[in-house]
Amino acid sequence: MKERPFLGYGAGTEKDLIHRELKSRDLDLHKVHAHNQFLSVTFQYGILGLSVFLFILVSIFLKAIRHLEYTLIFFLIITSMLTDSYLDVQQGLFYFALFGSLILSYRIEKKVNNSQ
Repeated sequence: MKERPFLGYGAGTEKDLIHRELKSRDLDLHKVHAHNQFLSVTFQYGILGLSVFLFILVSIFLKAIRHLEYTLIFFLIITSMLTDSYLDVQQGLFYFALFGSLILSYRIEKKVNNSQ
Protein backbone atom coordinates (compact mmCIF):
# COMPACT_ATOMS: atom_id res chain seq x y z
CA MET A 1 0.00 0.00 0.00
CA LYS A 2 3.05 2.23 0.24
CA GLU A 3 3.18 2.74 -3.53
CA ARG A 4 -0.46 3.76 -4.05
CA PRO A 5 -1.95 4.88 -0.71
CA PHE A 6 -4.57 7.32 -2.02
CA LEU A 7 -6.14 5.52 -5.00
CA GLY A 8 -5.17 1.90 -4.31
CA TYR A 9 -4.39 -0.76 -6.87
CA GLY A 10 -7.84 -1.30 -8.38
CA ALA A 11 -10.67 -3.76 -7.97
CA GLY A 12 -9.72 -7.42 -7.78
CA THR A 13 -5.99 -6.86 -7.24
CA GLU A 14 -5.83 -7.67 -3.54
CA LYS A 15 -5.25 -11.43 -3.84
CA ASP A 16 -2.45 -11.07 -6.39
CA LEU A 17 -0.70 -8.43 -4.28
CA ILE A 18 -0.86 -10.54 -1.14
CA HIS A 19 0.26 -13.66 -3.04
CA ARG A 20 3.21 -11.76 -4.56
CA GLU A 21 4.28 -10.46 -1.14
CA LEU A 22 4.04 -13.91 0.44
CA LYS A 23 5.98 -15.46 -2.43
CA SER A 24 8.77 -12.89 -1.94
CA ARG A 25 9.00 -14.20 1.63
CA ASP A 26 9.23 -17.83 0.40
CA LEU A 27 5.63 -18.61 1.34
CA ASP A 28 3.68 -20.10 -1.55
CA LEU A 29 0.07 -19.84 -0.42
CA HIS A 30 -2.78 -19.59 -2.93
CA LYS A 31 -6.21 -18.00 -2.59
CA VAL A 32 -5.10 -15.73 0.22
CA HIS A 33 -7.05 -12.56 0.93
CA ALA A 34 -7.02 -9.86 3.59
CA HIS A 35 -9.70 -11.40 5.86
CA ASN A 36 -10.76 -7.86 6.75
CA GLN A 37 -13.14 -5.78 4.63
CA PHE A 38 -11.60 -2.46 5.65
CA LEU A 39 -8.09 -3.61 4.72
CA SER A 40 -9.41 -5.07 1.47
CA VAL A 41 -11.09 -1.78 0.51
CA THR A 42 -7.89 0.11 1.34
CA PHE A 43 -5.82 -2.26 -0.84
CA GLN A 44 -8.17 -1.93 -3.78
CA TYR A 45 -9.33 1.70 -3.58
CA GLY A 46 -6.85 3.42 -1.27
CA ILE A 47 -7.58 5.95 1.43
CA LEU A 48 -10.03 7.75 -0.85
CA GLY A 49 -12.09 4.59 -1.36
CA LEU A 50 -11.92 3.73 2.34
CA SER A 51 -13.23 7.23 3.14
CA VAL A 52 -16.22 6.74 0.84
CA PHE A 53 -16.85 3.27 2.32
CA LEU A 54 -16.71 4.63 5.88
CA PHE A 55 -19.07 7.47 4.89
CA ILE A 56 -21.60 4.89 3.68
CA LEU A 57 -21.23 2.88 6.89
CA VAL A 58 -21.64 5.98 9.07
CA SER A 59 -24.76 6.95 7.09
CA ILE A 60 -26.24 3.51 7.67
CA PHE A 61 -25.28 3.62 11.36
CA LEU A 62 -26.93 7.01 11.91
CA LYS A 63 -30.20 5.62 10.54
CA ALA A 64 -29.85 2.26 12.31
CA ILE A 65 -29.29 3.77 15.75
CA ARG A 66 -32.95 4.83 15.85
CA HIS A 67 -34.20 1.25 15.73
CA LEU A 68 -32.83 -1.51 17.99
CA GLU A 69 -33.19 -4.38 15.52
CA TYR A 70 -31.44 -2.44 12.77
CA THR A 71 -28.67 -1.45 15.17
CA LEU A 72 -28.05 -5.10 16.02
CA ILE A 73 -28.00 -6.07 12.33
CA PHE A 74 -25.56 -3.23 11.63
CA PHE A 75 -23.19 -4.42 14.36
CA LEU A 76 -23.37 -7.98 13.04
CA ILE A 77 -22.37 -6.74 9.61
CA ILE A 78 -19.50 -4.63 11.01
CA THR A 79 -18.27 -7.56 13.12
CA SER A 80 -18.24 -9.85 10.11
CA MET A 81 -16.30 -7.21 8.16
CA LEU A 82 -13.58 -7.27 10.80
CA THR A 83 -13.03 -11.01 10.35
CA ASP A 84 -13.51 -11.50 6.61
CA SER A 85 -13.76 -9.66 3.30
CA TYR A 86 -17.53 -9.67 3.55
CA LEU A 87 -18.28 -7.82 0.30
CA ASP A 88 -16.05 -10.07 -1.83
CA VAL A 89 -18.54 -12.93 -1.69
CA GLN A 90 -22.00 -12.80 -3.24
CA GLN A 91 -23.80 -13.76 -0.04
CA GLY A 92 -22.12 -10.98 1.94
CA LEU A 93 -22.78 -8.43 -0.77
CA PHE A 94 -26.42 -9.49 -0.98
CA TYR A 95 -27.02 -9.14 2.77
CA PHE A 96 -25.14 -5.85 2.97
CA ALA A 97 -27.20 -4.43 0.10
CA LEU A 98 -30.46 -5.80 1.51
CA PHE A 99 -30.05 -4.65 5.09
CA GLY A 100 -28.24 -1.44 4.16
CA SER A 101 -31.08 -0.40 1.87
CA LEU A 102 -33.70 -1.40 4.45
CA ILE A 103 -32.00 0.65 7.13
CA LEU A 104 -31.50 3.67 4.87
CA SER A 105 -35.10 3.59 3.65
CA TYR A 106 -36.57 3.18 7.16
CA ARG A 107 -38.75 6.12 8.11
CA ILE A 108 -40.04 6.85 11.56
CA GLU A 109 -43.76 7.45 11.36
CA LYS A 110 -44.95 10.12 13.74
CA LYS A 111 -48.40 9.66 15.14
CA VAL A 112 -50.65 12.56 14.32
CA ASN A 113 -53.35 13.31 16.85
CA ASN A 114 -56.47 14.38 14.95
CA SER A 115 -58.58 15.05 18.02
CA GLN A 116 -59.98 18.56 18.26
